[in-house]
Parts: sequence; structure tokens; C-alpha cells
Amino acid sequence: MMTRVEGKLMLGWLVRGLLLAVVIGQLVFAPGLARAATEVGEQATPAGNVRPATNGTQSSSDKAQPAANGNGSSENNKSKNGSIVAPWEAYMPQPSEGELKGEEVPQKERQLVYSVSPWTAAENEPYGGTFVPKSEKTFYLLADHPSLVNPVYVEVSYWPIAEQYTADWFGYREDVPGKLEILQNGKVIATLDKVKCVFSYGENWSNAPTLLVGDEAVKAYQAYSNIVDTHYKAMTKYYEDYDAWNQYMDKLIKQVEETGKPAKPEEIPESPKMPEAPKLYVTESTEAFLVNLPAGEYEIRTIESGEIVPNSVK
Repeated sequence: MMTRVEGKLMLGWLVRGLLLAVVIGQLVFAPGLARAATEVGEQATPAGNVRPATNGTQSSSDKAQPAANGNGSSENNKSKNGSIVAPWEAYMPQPSEGELKGEEVPQKERQLVYSVSPWTAAENEPYGGTFVPKSEKTFYLLADHPSLVNPVYVEVSYWPIAEQYTADWFGYREDVPGKLEILQNGKVIATLDKVKCVFSYGENWSNAPTLLVGDEAVKAYQAYSNIVDTHYKAMTKYYEDYDAWNQYMDKLIKQVEETGKPAKPEEIPESPKMPEAPKLYVTESTEAFLVNLPAGEYEIRTIESGEIVPNSVK
């Protein structure tokens, strides 16, 4: 009995300690994160969503909110809509009634963004996917490895509840023609043309993709297209043969039912075999700038007909 009681007491103190740690962690670390976000500036997240930098209203001088008393009835434990929330959630941003009802849908803005496939150094997924909206002035790439950068017009919206930008890649989309200029210390050090590029997964989709560019990319995609066309023709013939086999078998079964005599083995043909699906997979060919630079700070801009494309300087 004594062991059980001590166990309950220890568990109770452990739960209280965890709750206190969460509340303290929120009060102590949130201002630090706000300062870090302000100092670093607006940055794109690795997952492909983009969070804006904080506006500087949060800082270490913000007043710490009092901890909830834990009785579940304190006004401090209520969200804006009046619902009771956990103590550590009481001072977190809560969705408005309009957001909860889906009424406050963010407005889309058509703008120039940089679609980026950065090299990530991950073994199974060496290339990621994200974008740099108009509001972001700085983005980061790993040095000494190729990454794909492509300016494109898309519709972008900002979701306050998630604090992130999203792009509608399946709606309006227009690639921006021209060249990419790379500057360092105010001087142009490289001018890039767009190149055709694909990702090849070989014969095993679980393998990491290989980036192919230029003529190699064109040949790889053409070879894959030929394989797909051949498979499509084989599948068409398979369905035709299978339909003919079904019709023959229906007649044979009807004949057996009418005569009462079983069919001879040589009268029963094997069913057609379905063709094996292609194992090779290559993404559709696209065009982008292939950026591969040593460590350092650079400026980029898109040039079309000798003029800087608006909102393309990063």
C-alpha cells in the first residue's frame, strides 16, 4: 500500500512539474524566439510553407502572463470565444469565430515567387520543395550542391491561424522568361539560362531521385515516355484479348451446359497475362535555373529583355 501511495504522489508531482515546465517554457522562450525571428528576418521554412517574421511587438520586455490556478474555472483559462482551454494554451493565439466557421478565407494575391527545389543532403529525399514569396527578401541554399530556382507567377495567400504563406500551384501559373543574374558585393558574377531538368527514380520508386539536366534530362524523359507508350499499347491489346477470351469461355460453358459433356483440356485456353507495369519513373521535364555556389552571400534578380523583372530581387 505504501508503494502505491508514494507512486501516486510521485505521479502527481510529476504531472504538476510538467505543467509548470510547459507554462514557464512558454513565458521564457517565446520572447527569445520573437527576437530571433526579428533578427534573422523573413525566412522560408524547410517544409515548403513560409512564415513571416514577427513585427517586433513581442520582446523580452513583454509582461509575463499569470499562471492559471488550475481549477478550470478561471477567466485566464478562457479563449476569445469563451471556451475553456488548457492552462498552457490560455495565452496562445486562438482562432476567431470567423476562422472556426471557415468564413475568413484568406484573399489570394497574384505575385512573382521563386519556386525552389533545394538540395537537402537527406539520403532518401535529397531535394525538397518550397517557394519564396514576394514578402521574403532572403532565402538559403546549401553550398557546393545544385539546387533548382525558377521565377513564376502564382496566386499566394497568407493564413494567419497557421502563420504561413501558401501558393495555389494548381490554379493560375505563369513561368517568367529571361535570365538569372547572380551578384556578389554589387557585381554580377554569373548569368544563368534556364535548363531542362527531370528527376529520375530508376527502377525502384523507394530509391532517392537523381537530378538530370540538359540533354541527359531530355533523353531520360523521352526513354520513359517510350516505355509508357509501349505499356499502354500492350495493355490495350491485353484488354482486347481478355474480352475475346471471355466471350469464348461463355460459349464453351453454354455448350457444356446444353450437352452435358465436359470440355476437353485442349479446348480450354489459358487466360491472357496482364503486362507488367513499368518500374522506371522519370518526372515530366521542366525548365529552371541550376544554382550551385560556394558558401557566401549573394543577390539574385531575373532579367528579361535587359530589364530587371519587378519583385525578382532577393
